Amino acid sequence: MSGANDVVNSRNSQIYDLSGIHDPSVQATEAVRGSTFRQVGDGGGKFFIKLDDGLTTNWQDITNGSINPAVFNALFDARFSTKTTSDLNEGLNLYFTTLRARAAVPEWIDGVAYSIDPLRAKKISLNRNIFSVGWDSSTVSNRYLKFQNIPLMKSNGILVPKDSVITGVWGSSETTDNWIVQIRLSGSTTPIVSEPIINGIGKNLALNIDISENSLIQIFALGNNIKNPLVHIETAYRV
Repeated sequence: MSGANDVVNSRNSQIYDLSGIHDPSVQATEAVRGSTFRQVGDGGGKFFIKLDDGLTTNWQDITNGSINPAVFNALFDARFSTKTTSDLNEGLNLYFTTLRARAAVPEWIDGVAYSIDPLRAKKISLNRNIFSVGWDSSTVSNRYLKFQNIPLMKSNGILVPKDSVITGVWGSSETTDNWIVQIRLSGSTTPIVSEPIINGIGKNLALNIDISENSLIQIFALGNNIKNPLVHIETAYRV
């Protein structure tokens, strides 16, 4: 925005291109130009400044940090009204959205409370199911572990009563063995989860493996001479 010095009513003023501020239809009125506005030519363009509302004494060069408050407020309000929350940084106070409200308040379905899990970006139950399997009589090598002292053979497994997601697995053994926990589905030797146990300890609490209702899951200890392996599987229901 460029200005030019002019003397209006014996006062030194700045004249600016106000085409973006004043209504063009008002500027085009010849009668108004002679009284309320002054027209200034600049390279063939037409620039106007209002003379009777204090603009000529209060409006200064914007680069000097001083502007007419009334004009600035009007311009700011007009431009701010076109903005949305997408144009602003949230800071510590987050904006209200329907998705956030639903995520903050659990949804109850068939007696189970569900909420959006931000890590997995899906709606899962707040409560977790934990299954523990192991082998407590001797060392084992490459075999299915027991659930409540029942061997999980290829044709058996832990029944999943609802659509679920495996959220975590952790395991240990008495000696500092290196072996692998495999989670399999009944009838398949291909693991859906493989978690290494290093020096007798291992865990992964960020799993996001979907399993379907009525699936049978099994836990396989892959390794040799594993002494008293113990494994825990964490699942949550999903909708």
